[in-house]
Amino acid sequence: MKNTFNNISMTVKTIINQSITQSIVQAIASSWFIVLGAHIFVPFYPIPMTLQTFAVALISLTMPLKVSLSSLALYVSYAAMGLPVLQGGNSGMVSLCGPSAGYIAGFFVMSTIIGLGMQYFPNSGMIKRLSLVLLGTIALFGLGITHLASVLQWDWKLAFKLGVLPFVFSEPCKCILATYLAIGMQNKYSNK
Repeated sequence: MKNTFNNISMTVKTIINQSITQSIVQAIASSWFIVLGAHIFVPFYPIPMTLQTFAVALISLTMPLKVSLSSLALYVSYAAMGLPVLQGGNSGMVSLCGPSAGYIAGFFVMSTIIGLGMQYFPNSGMIKRLSLVLLGTIALFGLGITHLASVLQWDWKLAFKLGVLPFVFSEPCKCILATYLAIGMQNKYSNK
């Protein structure tokens, strides 16, 4: 009986350790996917168009919430440590606190909205998932232009004009693509 209990105990410990290791590896890989998204950009002023929102949406749709938030925390910590992971190879606290800081904070809100939605609706279809991604994106841009208006001392119209309007066509495309890919990945890998 004691031997059986020890075997069960060792099996549970092994499963827990594998789960923790898997989450750490997923978070690290996801954080570098966000970095890749930051380095693919169109240089708009004051906020460039990047593939970060696409990366955050895809990660948040396909990974557990703790993994997606951990990947964002890692991404921000890389920048804070001076690694050139932000758009254009920028890094450091000055870059993190600049005009794009609200958008970076918005990544966490976006990821939380999508991640919580996926926890409650894990097998939802395209429309529900796309709605979660769009809602998260709206929250991200809300934080982004709020910070932008504050830091640059702009009125709301100018912040909206330069902080949202350039992205009106690109963001829905990125949201649709991330949602479509997430569903495809789930269909491919959940059947195995």
